[in-house]
Amino acid sequence: MKTLQNIIVLVFLFFAIISVAQPLIDDTKTYEVLVFEHVEKEQTKFIRSGGHLKYRLYSNPKMVYKGTLQKVTGTSIFVEGAEIKLKDCSMIAGRVRTSREITGGIMLGMGTALAPFGAAIISLNNIVGPSIVVGGAALIGTGIHLITKKKYFKMTKGWTVHGGKLTFSRAQLVD
Repeated sequence: MKTLQNIIVLVFLFFAIISVAQPLIDDTKTYEVLVFEHVEKEQTKFIRSGGHLKYRLYSNPKMVYKGTLQKVTGTSIFVEGAEIKLKDCSMIAGRVRTSREITGGIMLGMGTALAPFGAAIISLNNIVGPSIVVGGAALIGTGIHLITKKKYFKMTKGWTVHGGKLTFSRAQLVD
């Protein structure tokens, strides 16, 4: 019994020393982003490079262009190899990473797990089973809606856009 206690204490001390002595790895990430600001609403939103965009130009207001945001500079963006000046954009739409997207993923997972469970219960109870299936389907639909929702930024409605870089370190986020 004494040996077991000594082993437990040694293991605890070993992990305590490792956690204190191990330096954190510098995992600084830098992303090229489109920065959207609305002064009146005091909002700032970001769209990261690599995302799918829809945009409309002042020079051709009837046409909506689509493509993948490949590169962001201070005054222009590169979409599918073409350079587009940000001054010429009247509208830009894309996915913005928010807590809604995380909530949508959780709801989608819950609905995916709940619907088959309800289908299995149908044979046991004809009232509870269908209601669980309907609830699971509602969770799936709501989750998909939250995940795939795009945000539209219209420059004529007070939004301004410029290119930038977003740099953060995950090691500094942990306290």
